[in-house]
Amino acid sequence: MIFNASRFSRFLLGALVVFLSACGGGNSGSAEITEGITVNFSALIKNEANTATTGSKVFFNSEGTQITLTKAYLVIWSIELDQACSSNHFVGVSETLLNWIVPAAQAHAVESPTRLSTPNVIDLTAADGTTLSLGEITPPPASYCGIVAELFPADDDAANLPEEIDMIGRTVYIEGNYKNSEDTLIDFSIDLNTKFQEKGIKFSSLEILDGNNKTANSTITIQYNQWFDGLDLTQLEQGDVRSQFLHNVRNSLSIN
Repeated sequence: MIFNASRFSRFLLGALVVFLSACGGGNSGSAEITEGITVNFSALIKNEANTATTGSKVFFNSEGTQITLTKAYLVIWSIELDQACSSNHFVGVSETLLNWIVPAAQAHAVESPTRLSTPNVIDLTAADGTTLSLGEITPPPASYCGIVAELFPADDDAANLPEEIDMIGRTVYIEGNYKNSEDTLIDFSIDLNTKFQEKGIKFSSLEILDGNNKTANSTITIQYNQWFDGLDLTQLEQGDVRSQFLHNVRNSLSIN
């Protein structure tokens, strides 16, 4: 048998071309699926007890104290889709101040196809039931079980920065009053640059994104009337009261 090197080389070259073409075709299909997938994020302002129009918000906490918010802002720093939902962000932790704060070194939004990394300032004095668009991402095809939201201070790239309050470097800003036992209105303010521990929120069912399901909408509900439940409003500067407030803010987030 005579070995024909030239013929064998042509055979190998042809096989290689077929192989590369197949690989290229597969990648193209995957890219087409990925490019067509979008997830739109929004925030819904909600008061479970009643519905208020734009402006000052009047409600009662769980202890029956009347509270009025004349200014109220919250910063959602980033939102990321999650495929595992098994981290500590999705389980309960002890309610101490340090557990609701992360070190400054972690306070950054890493760019990722699964992450909305533009901070958004939410004005909670908008009418209850208002849905605010936060942005969209183009994640890869996968099955997603929930999101991880970060509440960090706004920077100068944040969307919806208000004119009346400089929210750069702030996470929560509130002005308002409460009515004490003598029916006297007591003014208060809360001004925080806290970097909250990430908040994991599971979807009610898996969100499967693929070539057959390319669009999804995810709405984070902020139930602000829960923020002051269980608080001694005369001691808002005290560590344990502030810790409970941080816990309430974090837990007021849910998803639709």
